[in-house]
Amino acid sequence: MEFTNLRVEQGGDAVFETALVAGPREMNTFRGRWQVADGVIRQTDPNATARAHFGDFHWRDYTLALRARKVSGRGGFGVVFRNSDGGSYLQWSLGGGDNLERRVEAHLATHSEEDTTVERKSGSIQANRWYDVRVELAGSHVRCYLDGKLIHDLELPPPNLPRLYATASRDEQSGEVILKVVNPTAEEATVDLQLDGVAAVEARARAVVLRGRPEDENSLEHPDRVAPVEEELHVPQPRFSHTFAPYSLSVVRIDVNED
Repeated sequence: MEFTNLRVEQGGDAVFETALVAGPREMNTFRGRWQVADGVIRQTDPNATARAHFGDFHWRDYTLALRARKVSGRGGFGVVFRNSDGGSYLQWSLGGGDNLERRVEAHLATHSEEDTTVERKSGSIQANRWYDVRVELAGSHVRCYLDGKLIHDLELPPPNLPRLYATASRDEQSGEVILKVVNPTAEEATVDLQLDGVAAVEARARAVVLRGRPEDENSLEHPDRVAPVEEELHVPQPRFSHTFAPYSLSVVRIDVNED
């Protein structure tokens, strides 16, 4: 896949262009083999399902325009927009479904297994042909154009997602309460926790925390880039406050007394 003439405009002014991507280090890449040369961004692994992200999570109303070309492979290419620091994003997939469809997909930072497709239209992507791609965002309104033709015209409000996801359970053998908390956002989250039905707790609790940026991946060169770390928590009473790190999964084990 090859991409060029990338431009993001807000109010008629360019806020991002291909020239700002001097190399793969200026992008957050997910799999694939990425190269940048002569104003063209290339993904050269025909068997990889790969992505490259750049830009600002805080962009709202804007127009994204670029040229894209499929060089090889079975499918086509996709354009990610309205990307969020919590892991939710929209994607226009061109050449999905074995290169039979053009579809807008809503990928939400939830555990839902529902179909992500919002709207699908028939259409394939030809190899070795440059396509002009444009996505216009205005509030909840999304318009997607291919070679100047309007393909999708949708109302897609940004998702209203919780800042934290949490579950609680009890280890019947040890008597410990186990809290599992996910913070999918880029900010720390300080919350009050209440253990109902518990008379007292041990002051020291144990936690295993997995944290990292959404684009982080382990590799042969960096096998421990994302790895669990054991921590100790101070829990003075059944109701206490704790701060959960950005982009983290925490498993907390607390000894309790129900008498």
